[in-house]
Amino acid sequence: MRRGRTFYFMKRLPRKISGGVSNRFLRLSLRTEFPLDAVVRAGSLLAVYEQKEPEIVDALKQNEISPSEAEALLKAILRKDLNRILQEQNSETALSDQEIDERIAALKAENQALRDAMKFKDWSLVQPALCAAGDRVLPFHDEHDLPVLRIMTDRGTEYCGRADKHDYQLFLAINDIDHTKTKVKSPQTNGICERFHKTILQEFYQVAFRKKLYDSIGALQTDLDEWLHNYNHQRTHQGKMCCGRTPFQTMIEGKQIWKEKFVN
Repeated sequence: MRRGRTFYFMKRLPRKISGGVSNRFLRLSLRTEFPLDAVVRAGSLLAVYEQKEPEIVDALKQNEISPSEAEALLKAILRKDLNRILQEQNSETALSDQEIDERIAALKAENQALRDAMKFKDWSLVQPALCAAGDRVLPFHDEHDLPVLRIMTDRGTEYCGRADKHDYQLFLAINDIDHTKTKVKSPQTNGICERFHKTILQEFYQVAFRKKLYDSIGALQTDLDEWLHNYNHQRTHQGKMCCGRTPFQTMIEGKQIWKEKFVN
């Protein structure tokens, strides 16, 4: 919200903290008059609030703190994070007007290339980004002696077409990879992948876009790579395939099964 020329962060307090009052809000000045800065700061504060609120509510339920202390604690946590944001922004090297214009122009060109690719179904417009993924995936599997033999995708035009006219199909043909397509109107055919899309949306994209404004796809990819590394190497999964292991551990321990299925 905005009061006068200054933007404020405002979040409705849960009833446990507000003492049963339904319309009580936590307010904190974002110390800026600029909408862009306000969005960045509010997004970061919201992420911190959503992380800390359950812990404070639990402490409140156990009578470890009072409602007024809980509200004061939340506000202190947000003030601390806001000070961190201000210090980081102050420590950054200021850009000249020309550098800012160049970054904006590059971002607009990158976004337009993606829009054109989707509109005209011509993925050659974003070929560098597509090639970068292939240059990382196949070497990774080769390094672990697990070459990619088959890939399953849906029937979207970004995946399907004639090999002589379609970059993705040509890529698969060159690398001798079979292509399996899901059943029409049956996303459950590739259910594990569909569920991962939901996980990455909820746990990475929705959080990242609240906390940070990206000026390039490369910057977004860097943060995504960091999240994926944690997802694959640090976080254990309880599904029927991983059974309490990380995905990377599951892959390594499944080498023998893969070798039994592999037919030269």
